[in-house]
Amino acid sequence: MARLGTLRHDPGAVLPLLALVVVLGVGTYHGQSWQPGRRPIDLLAWVIVAVVGACVALHSYNRTLCFLIATTATAVFLGMGYPYGPVLLCVGVLDALLTASIPLPWSLGVVAIGTFQLLLGEAYHAGVSAHRDLEFTHALALVGWMLGPWAAAAVIRDRWQANLREYDEARRARLDAERMLLAREVHDIVGHGLAVIASQAAIADHLFASNPERAHELLRTIRDVSRSALHDVRIAIGSLGPSVPGADAGPALSPSIGAIEVLGQRVCSEHLSVETTVGEDVDDFGPLLNLTIYRVVQEALTNVVRHSQARHAAVAVSADESTITIRVTDDGNGRHDGVSGHGLAGTADRVLALGGRFHAGPLPSGGWAVVAHLPRDLSNPAMTLDGVA
Repeated sequence: MARLGTLRHDPGAVLPLLALVVVLGVGTYHGQSWQPGRRPIDLLAWVIVAVVGACVALHSYNRTLCFLIATTATAVFLGMGYPYGPVLLCVGVLDALLTASIPLPWSLGVVAIGTFQLLLGEAYHAGVSAHRDLEFTHALALVGWMLGPWAAAAVIRDRWQANLREYDEARRARLDAERMLLAREVHDIVGHGLAVIASQAAIADHLFASNPERAHELLRTIRDVSRSALHDVRIAIGSLGPSVPGADAGPALSPSIGAIEVLGQRVCSEHLSVETTVGEDVDDFGPLLNLTIYRVVQEALTNVVRHSQARHAAVAVSADESTITIRVTDDGNGRHDGVSGHGLAGTADRVLALGGRFHAGPLPSGGWAVVAHLPRDLSNPAMTLDGVA
């Protein structure tokens, strides 16, 4: 209905329709020159050509209706004995457009009706005007003319739908991967922050009466950790796009190697000491490797605080020409429940995704070790994968 309203309120929109009718009429007129046995073009032929042209121009309004009107008009055109020409081409175009827009069984039924109309028109001309039977070759040509566009449009439509499904599946897979990455980031940030806050808050509560200065120091640590975690979460959420409420639009989180020492300082307490060693060959490895190193150390220290009951932990980051090694050990009870779920298993996924090796398990002498090896050159093939022990 909107298309009809456009034609009514905008006279200029009629010009393409008039141009189409003129082209169809001229083509039909010249077509009679090589078809001497057909009826000459007259006023009725021009009216039929105009109707078919209008159906092509207005096909988006109702393609089924326009197709049936066009095939009816074309059947009259053939029945009157007018020459073959662009009118049949228009019917073929409407055939393809119809097939592309409605279910295939329904389109096949509508095309069969249109084909039957054309056969009736041609048979009428053969029996009444030419006094002969409809030739089989003419009938076969009309059927092929109608079924050809239908089959071609059906194949193109199926291929387009298959491509669309593949695109949707790829888009969903990409969104799932982004959600998993975001969930892992939020888990690492919030899990570490809450573990440190809970540990430091418990110690501060214990020391509040006997050593208020140390208790206030721990409270300041809790404040810094909570602020840092909140900032990191906002950056992680901001990776979804600037339109997300509460997100900090900007570059993704990329901590420096020096931030590893800050991690160790945060978890230190009266009950846990952390020794951090960064090798001389350790430098800025780029955002992706820096973040992976940081997350490995962060998750390992989080599990030291939450599960190990350790008195001492050691963090060592070293590098040679090809490999970066991260090692976090503690002298605790050798039990870390965080290996499952989003904990160390998620950290292992990070390492393995970069072609590295990951191991987490108890030490023979007691305690727990987390060891990760990362390739310095991410363009090289993946290293041998050990998984999570």
